[in-house]
Amino acid sequence: MRRAALLFALFWGVVEGAHAQWYGVTYRPPGVHYRVLRSPHFELIYQQGREAEACAAAALLEAHYDSVQALVGLRHDFRMPVIVNDYRDQGNGFVSALPFRQELDVARLRGLAVAPTAHSWLHAVVPHELVHAAHAELNAGLGIGWGLRLLGPDWSRLLNLWAPAGFAEGVAVFYESRIEGGAGRLHFPFFNMEFRAAMASDHPWRLAQLLEASTYTWPFDRHYNGGGHLHQYLVENGKPDFFRRTTRWFHRMPLTGFGVAFWYGTRQFPATLGRRFRREARAQVMADLKRRAPFTEVQVVRSERGLILRRPYWLDDRTLVVYGFGYRERPGYYRIDAKTGRMTRLRTFATTEDYLYAPTADRQALLVARYVPDPLLSGRLSAEVYRMDLNGKVQRLTRGGRVYAPVEAPDGSIWALQNDGFYNRWVRIGADGSITPVAAFKEVFFVQLAPAPQGDRVAVLLNRHGRQGLFEARIGPDSRVTLRPWLAFRQGAIYDVSWSADGQWLLFTADPDSVPNIYALEVASGRVRRLTNVAFGALEPALSPDGRHLAFIHYRHERYELVRIPFRLEAAPEVPSTELASFSLQAVAAHEADPVAFDGPPRPYRPWRYLWRPRLTYLVGDLPQGDPDGFGEGLGWALGLGLEGTDPLQRWVYMAHGFYRQDRLWGSLWLSYGGWPFRLGLFLYDLPASALVRFSNGAIRRVGRERRGVAFSANLPVLLESNVYSSWLLLTLIGRSEQERYFWHRQPDHPTLLSDTRQTVEPIVTVAYRLQQNLRDLMPNQGLSWTTRALWDLRRTTLARREAYRSSLHVYLPLLARYNVGLRLEAGLLWQNRGDVLDLTTFLPRGWEDAFLGHGTFGRLGTLALVPVKFIDSGLVILPLYVEALYLYGFAETVRILDGEVIGPRDLSAVGGGVGVQFRLLSHLRLDLRAGMAYRLRDGKWQTVWR
Repeated sequence: MRRAALLFALFWGVVEGAHAQWYGVTYRPPGVHYRVLRSPHFELIYQQGREAEACAAAALLEAHYDSVQALVGLRHDFRMPVIVNDYRDQGNGFVSALPFRQELDVARLRGLAVAPTAHSWLHAVVPHELVHAAHAELNAGLGIGWGLRLLGPDWSRLLNLWAPAGFAEGVAVFYESRIEGGAGRLHFPFFNMEFRAAMASDHPWRLAQLLEASTYTWPFDRHYNGGGHLHQYLVENGKPDFFRRTTRWFHRMPLTGFGVAFWYGTRQFPATLGRRFRREARAQVMADLKRRAPFTEVQVVRSERGLILRRPYWLDDRTLVVYGFGYRERPGYYRIDAKTGRMTRLRTFATTEDYLYAPTADRQALLVARYVPDPLLSGRLSAEVYRMDLNGKVQRLTRGGRVYAPVEAPDGSIWALQNDGFYNRWVRIGADGSITPVAAFKEVFFVQLAPAPQGDRVAVLLNRHGRQGLFEARIGPDSRVTLRPWLAFRQGAIYDVSWSADGQWLLFTADPDSVPNIYALEVASGRVRRLTNVAFGALEPALSPDGRHLAFIHYRHERYELVRIPFRLEAAPEVPSTELASFSLQAVAAHEADPVAFDGPPRPYRPWRYLWRPRLTYLVGDLPQGDPDGFGEGLGWALGLGLEGTDPLQRWVYMAHGFYRQDRLWGSLWLSYGGWPFRLGLFLYDLPASALVRFSNGAIRRVGRERRGVAFSANLPVLLESNVYSSWLLLTLIGRSEQERYFWHRQPDHPTLLSDTRQTVEPIVTVAYRLQQNLRDLMPNQGLSWTTRALWDLRRTTLARREAYRSSLHVYLPLLARYNVGLRLEAGLLWQNRGDVLDLTTFLPRGWEDAFLGHGTFGRLGTLALVPVKFIDSGLVILPLYVEALYLYGFAETVRILDGEVIGPRDLSAVGGGVGVQFRLLSHLRLDLRAGMAYRLRDGKWQTVWR
């Protein structure tokens, strides 16, 4: 998004300092090797050892290739690199335009993010991402997009994907929902649950909210939901070509904005379309609610806007434990009083996206899991299991285990699930952290394990080929697991299994009528009863130890609330046997794609094969410098060309600029490499500028300034903690050997007025300790950050050497965190041997930006407060403006001379405040603008400030 926001700067940039790269290096784990297979339309670059998954992905990509082309209106063939990774346990898939590629993780995304009716994780993610790839590849003909494609296809792809997130995700969600078997999210009750609740609320989603990603308002995947339903609505209401019409206009004439393109595509003014959609969607939802009423009366235990509570378990007849987080609550495990709703945090702790954890049999501890990032490579995530005592003490049980969803086995050991490609297996965790297999079945994904309290059986919730239901597992004397089909519905899926304390009832969530509700299976008789009838969704049931109350999670708009009802089976209707079914692990697989004929055997991945041809070209230039100060004109026109390239894995990135100015050629080359933990970069340059100099006779003239040399940078990020609180260390070293030459700017080759050669080193150390930020915090609410940097000229041949040191400390206070108010204390120290070594804009107090600090030592103290006024999270379509938040800010700052000189007052102090607004322009350009007044205590003047 940050790069997309700079799209219209392609043609004309400023040469001086134009070193921002469009391509970034991707740092992948050391020791991970890739191989390459070529299919007719795709190049599979897969992590070694995952050839079977790469072949399956290729078959599915080729199978959907033609239908995706037809959907988006793509009229030409295209090739695309597809990268298959297996170093992350949290599943993901995405398409990028810079460079053009698709990346897939073989580990399945768990929880309610993927419809259980998808044949497999691959069947869910590949068609969706392929739609994005075809959307990026669109070329509508003569227009701005066509011109960008001549400079580099990635420019054109970036333009296409620069549409609002809901528009791009909507067509992908719509396509996946048309696949045979109903695997898409538009058929998924949990996906529809959030949309239905929003449209039935007092403030149904507006058109801009359907199309734009939410920043501060739950649900944060609103653009998937709103975009998918909007796309379906337009197709069903006589506008099947709106996507093709919109994308073609936007590709040709993006300067008119997306709103105009959408107007052209739908043939309807956006505001009118939005009102109509909102009215009809709300009417449909309300009619459905009226038909399904009356609803189960629930007693709300704990509910708050933006509060997400998941997976309740009873600790005793009055107390529950849940996983919770929210607008103002830190993620972690909480204890809740079932009568008063009082919530007490046990411990802040991250979790996996399925929120699966379990209490031990004695209810004295919780078995939990979370993703643990690599200290040197945050992209590598390993799922690990912990034991958390109710006093908050945590013990890590696995290392490198790739395990999650832990439960206590009847013998006191721990069972868990372990990732294995697209699927997983049932394993046992030993006391020493060892992992041994318990059971694994071909193409089976275990969802949850639930041992019976008596220890005689295990309820196993699993998914195979898009069917999800219950199996009964028994473990024989030889430790062999026998699975017997137990329960499934003919329509819908089963989720969230839990037992009653006496083992007579198995409770679960199911959605046979497209609304998630709570059911109970009587184990002895096999009868199934429906316990709830809710408006939008009920999930994750838990029966109290005395069997009197059933607690569960009840969905309402912007909240997952904890509720309870009496457990009265006599009032619960029995589910007819005709609605029930079972399925076998020997079921025949359906919807399999035909195998693909590859162009030769696998070969090792070689980055240099992709680097010889630049991926991007663009013009660089600069306007002639005027004479505003009367000291002589500066440099003249500059015009040249920029080139950038990288390989699909982004191990190597280069950028070259060459341009003509003042009768000669100038240029620069930036090269970076991502194969080592140290992140290295090399910069070669010969660049012009102008400068004002004072001659020995006192005259001031503008002269040319040439800087040529070589610079290198080395960064080493170290993640110290990443579990709700974040602690990290960043070590940076910048070195430079440079020749500086001053010349009469009209004659760059001669004569030389002054030349100087220097070698400079600049170390930078940044430390963050236990920073934490909730969903609606505008800055961290706790922790501290410290940055210190120094700059030394090791050697200079002519001019005086520069030396400077600057250190800044920020401490964040949680005093008003309950109200999302951010408070920050600041302290800083500066020492320099002259007055123009470092940029001091952020060191000087607001309102004193015109002050000049000379040589010496200076101290800084300050405080900053950010007070949210309103989280708007809405915007316009024709006017490409989306407002996220409005807030007030206040500050008090002072800089004092400890030992040195300053031109002007020796006491630089200011207090003041103002208003700030966070918003997005053109969907992806995120801005935070402030306007305020600073009162300068020294001279009593008010000064307008913009930071």
